[in-house]
Amino acid sequence: MAAILDRNRGGAARVVDLSNQDAIFAVTDSAATVFHGIGAHSHRVGNQHPFTAPYDAFRASDGWLVIATASNRLFRRLCEAIGQPELSSDPRFRGHRERARNRAETNAIVARWVETRSCDEVLTALGPDGADVPCARVAAPEELIEDPQLLARGMVERHAHPRIGEILLHGNPLQLSDAAPRRLALAPELGQHNLEVFGELGLDETALEGLRERGVV
Repeated sequence: MAAILDRNRGGAARVVDLSNQDAIFAVTDSAATVFHGIGAHSHRVGNQHPFTAPYDAFRASDGWLVIATASNRLFRRLCEAIGQPELSSDPRFRGHRERARNRAETNAIVARWVETRSCDEVLTALGPDGADVPCARVAAPEELIEDPQLLARGMVERHAHPRIGEILLHGNPLQLSDAAPRRLALAPELGQHNLEVFGELGLDETALEGLRERGVV
């Protein structure tokens, strides 16, 4: 969007160069900055956030959810929603550093509240119509096949195969206005395009049939 805006302002187009490695490096948050500044090494934290809590996956009675409180305001909303507003003023949980330092205890409090409820109950209490805390159900790949958002975005493609039935593929995530994404094509059957390819050499169907009878193609 920035490139398009720049083009509209200056009249010159730009090439957008996007690297997978660059993108992944960017989402490592401030780990590189912290190491360069104070020499602190990063350690594996699983689904958690290294600098705050709760920011993790929690088991409900019928599945898993992610709950992410990346600010003190969000933590206060979470405390209200789980019926423990006093936690937000507790010295152990008042700020990011305190909650990160007491990560196990912080997560345990939230986990106890989540485990007695279903995913839908948690999402109702914490979602946009509730406390408005970032949260989402953890979906297995097989569940994503029927995800309404992915279906609406054309990210699930179904292709008929002549021998093994339907093939399901991921769609193209690159969405451009006035240009439908190119659908993936199944690999051709052996010899499927013989007529098209050999036709460019001047061979017709009769000539190809003769080659097939002799085991040439």
